[in-house]
Amino acid sequence: MTLFKPPDILTERLKELKDNSELDREQAQLLLQVELGFALMERLEIDDEPVTAVWAILSGMPLRHPRLQNLDELQRRAVANARQIIPFSARFEWLGALRFYIRNIPQNRRNYDFDIQDLDSQIIHAAKHHPHPHDTQAIAQEINRRALDWIEDANFIAWEGDGILGRAEAVRRLAACYWRSVEHRSYYKTLRANEELRAFPRQDLAATTAGVIVQAVGRLLRGGVLFHAYFVDAAWAPNYAKEQQPDTPRTSLLAAIIDLLCEYVNEDVISQALYQSIADALADIDGFSWEIDARDR
Repeated sequence: MTLFKPPDILTERLKELKDNSELDREQAQLLLQVELGFALMERLEIDDEPVTAVWAILSGMPLRHPRLQNLDELQRRAVANARQIIPFSARFEWLGALRFYIRNIPQNRRNYDFDIQDLDSQIIHAAKHHPHPHDTQAIAQEINRRALDWIEDANFIAWEGDGILGRAEAVRRLAACYWRSVEHRSYYKTLRANEELRAFPRQDLAATTAGVIVQAVGRLLRGGVLFHAYFVDAAWAPNYAKEQQPDTPRTSLLAAIIDLLCEYVNEDVISQALYQSIADALADIDGFSWEIDARDR
């Protein structure tokens, strides 16, 4: 009898790492566990501690510290969940995991880098690979846009707080959480929806890419140019390219674009007039098969 069932999202991420990288199961699992430990410290806003401090939080030992005594409900729940998933509650176990992480996980797969000879003096935040400044600007633009969605949504979780200060602190906390979630994005499958934050990165990317395609096609048609369009990279349809299995909007950006355009043409007659022909052409691509994932029907 299993006392604890790992979250589906963790199981899916582990499978993605095994299927889409050179990592074996042991490497993929330890990578997720170590970086989840660091992510927990970020979530608790104590990532200015050494990389070795994670075991102290996982151990469950009673610690008197203002930061730990003032955790909110969601932070306490995050700690409880992490203790079930990360099996390194003793100092020597966590140090062993950190050494394995540096020695056996390729650098291009890690989000953190540190010297295993001097672990206690290296800070989690400083060890993290931070995005290029251009990416930082893009993240700020995305959060600013999302903040407009939050303002227009009377049911947004931040508005449940009492008083101006309480709501301001809630928005600040959620914006920081949103920022960290964007930093942890990598390839397409890692773009997951977050209903609480009103974040739907796959749909956003699909809409942006669809706009580029529509503009390119429009210019060609206005110029009277006949053309064939090719999607030549297997990343457009990873399932179909690898195993001849249908892709879904969860696995394929191309499928997400087609699904989005099909939604557009069903909204009103104007959208139908603008996008019907492009949607039909994309839905009938040679050498590609897609369907809606059962979880999204």
